[in-house]
Amino acid sequence: MSCKYNPFNAEQAKDPYEVLKQLRSQCPVSQIADKMWYFANYEDTEKAFPDFKTFSNAGGFAVSEKGKNIDESRTTLIQMDPPRHTKMRKFFLATLNAKSYRNSSEFIIQSTRDLIKEIAPKEKVDLMSEMLTMIPGNAFCHISGIPVKDQRQFCNWVDDLLLLADKQGVNTADIFAQDDNLPEPAVLMLDYIQSLITERRNSLNPPDDIITKMIQYEDKEDGKTFSDKEIQYHVRFLLFGGYETTKSLLSNLFHELISSQELYQRVRNDRSLVSLAVEESLRTSSPFKMIMRTVTKDIEVKGVNIPKGDRIVLGIQSANRDESVYGEDSETFSLDRENPPGHLAFGKGPHRCIGADLARIEAQIVLNEFLDAFPEVSLDPDSPAEKSSIYWQNGFKTLPIIFPARNK
Repeated sequence: MSCKYNPFNAEQAKDPYEVLKQLRSQCPVSQIADKMWYFANYEDTEKAFPDFKTFSNAGGFAVSEKGKNIDESRTTLIQMDPPRHTKMRKFFLATLNAKSYRNSSEFIIQSTRDLIKEIAPKEKVDLMSEMLTMIPGNAFCHISGIPVKDQRQFCNWVDDLLLLADKQGVNTADIFAQDDNLPEPAVLMLDYIQSLITERRNSLNPPDDIITKMIQYEDKEDGKTFSDKEIQYHVRFLLFGGYETTKSLLSNLFHELISSQELYQRVRNDRSLVSLAVEESLRTSSPFKMIMRTVTKDIEVKGVNIPKGDRIVLGIQSANRDESVYGEDSETFSLDRENPPGHLAFGKGPHRCIGADLARIEAQIVLNEFLDAFPEVSLDPDSPAEKSSIYWQNGFKTLPIIFPARNK
């Protein structure tokens, strides 16, 4: 059956849920372009995630030929398969350990409180630009070892590159695959990361952060270490992934709760619902709409033949609303679901997002602090929230809110 849906089309991607519902029931596997297929339901997407032998991570998010075929020094976790991926993932999970999460939690709490103090006296604010965009960027910069004074500039480079990628209809992985034609924000970012690498290599007492740990790493089996370029690209990958994902998660979560005074007050009065609200937001409004894989052999899925080498778009935002898994109200944000199956917002299996736990912690901290500070809040009726136009992102670009008690 032919189904017309293209997740790379900005207009279709604005509000795709009716089309995705139709895909799930009528066309769970559809061809969206030459040598490219879309998986719409939960079953096929869930099976594909851990099956790296059939659905390779090679190419990652890239859509250009250069992006799909970059040299090894610039490949990151999202572009690797085992066994190399297994070693790298083990290293990063050990680096992002309980101690780093505790330190990050303290930093996130203080950052959130500082930002709340700034917006508290105001009658209306854009919650994205004045709070929710700043927290995840600063948190991942903190973990990576980027000094506080430089964190805003670093996040500005990220935002500039995201907009550039969207304008070109590609992913940031494609931008960084342009060899000698890197745009200025990419050059400035990589040069800056290199300055931190050089500083740590020359220091007798370098700070205990991701960059230092990558410099000190040596594979016990083959003695392999990280080159400076590999460190540059992994730091870039971690920041983009953590910043984008958590920013979108926060925007969706806050928009959902602030849109309903009943829901906002319910969570404010019962904090046991905070973690449930985070998970339901991740399910109904997955921060990443999709992720891509490359088929390693000829396969058949739902009666559709897919040749070796073709690309698969795993439709996370569709799979997480699958009626056959979450019931007839699968499109609805609900805090009353009984033992719902795990969502796929962070993937599954060996490629599950390494920052998933930190994103959850961050969202819970920020929401709890906000609920403590503001008994009442609502969307600004004169300034509708604006969704991000970036095709793979599912979040808000602006989120204007008002404090009703101060506007009476």
